Amino acid sequence: MINLNSLNKVFIYTYGGVGSMSLHETIKTVQKYSTKQKLRVKNKPHKGRVSYRVYKDIFTSENVVHTHINNFLAQEIRQGPRPRPLCNHKNEKTLVISVARNLFDRNISHFFEQFKKTPLEAVNAAWYYNTSWHNNLPLQGSWRQFENDAKECCMPLSVLEDDKALAEEHFSIFNKIQSKKLENWFDNLNSVLNTNVFDKPFDFEKKYSIHTAGNVTILTLRFEDIQYWQSIFDKIFTPSPILKEKNKSSEKWYSDIYKQFKKDYKYSKENINIMSNINWMKFYYKKDELNSIIKKYK
Repeated sequence: MINLNSLNKVFIYTYGGVGSMSLHETIKTVQKYSTKQKLRVKNKPHKGRVSYRVYKDIFTSENVVHTHINNFLAQEIRQGPRPRPLCNHKNEKTLVISVARNLFDRNISHFFEQFKKTPLEAVNAAWYYNTSWHNNLPLQGSWRQFENDAKECCMPLSVLEDDKALAEEHFSIFNKIQSKKLENWFDNLNSVLNTNVFDKPFDFEKKYSIHTAGNVTILTLRFEDIQYWQSIFDKIFTPSPILKEKNKSSEKWYSDIYKQFKKDYKYSKENINIMSNINWMKFYYKKDELNSIIKKYK
């Protein structure tokens, strides 16, 4: 069993829309500290000036860190630039939890998470998604481009409520971007942690897999098995945390439109082929499972 209180660090390292906030809230309840904070990292001095990078989408409860950023995990787990406030020294016991979710369901769920109630909120969200601390890229373009980004992936829901064709058009763009972005997610995890989560078949009966790489333990779950997560925790963790479900699409203000969109939307043959042939999609889902998922959208 994994003693959560003996761990120096726990990283909830997932892409969005897979229950990562639920995991963060769950795991931190059995840790020694529960102070939620935004992570502020000091950059290397440049020409005598000291600057800071604020990772606003990394939530930390002292030793429980929730992040979607590959470069951040790499910096903390492997040798990286100093200072590394959460750095993983050789004698530190670390747990990394990652979650797979089929992209057919996940991309629709995450698409609706980008919706905002007003146009102003949408433009602000577009700025968020284009800042250097989020994408690890220099700021590019003008405010007009950020407004355009808002129209593409952070639109106010009112714009799409009564226009099914427009909603599907924008989702098609979003889906293409997300599928490309996530196709190598677990390959990148393997590279960062110097492991291979594909080295043995996923155990569909246990509904989880555990790998080790030095002092790092990697736990992989599937979002589709969330109803079994509590029993999984009871088997592998001591003390066993109580699952706290957070950020559920079915309970959000857009839930009715989201459910209807899922019911009506049909993926193109090209998109079905692209997503169903991603290596980790074929690894974490049986062929009949994928066929059943695809059938809903075909």
